[in-house]
Amino acid sequence: MTAQAAPLSIGHLAAETGEGVKALRYWTDLGLLKHGRTASGYRT
Repeated sequence: MTAQAAPLSIGHLAAETGEGVKALRYWTDLGLLKHGRTASGYRT
C-alpha cells in the first residue's frame, strides 16, 4: 500500500512551483491539470 500526499491548495501549488495562480487555473481550464474540490468548494 502506498501513501498519497495530501492535496495542495492552488495557492500552495503556485508557491511550490513558482507559477502564478492564474496560469494554474488556465491550465486546469484547458484540461492539462486535474483538480478536486473540498466540501467548501475550494480547488485542491
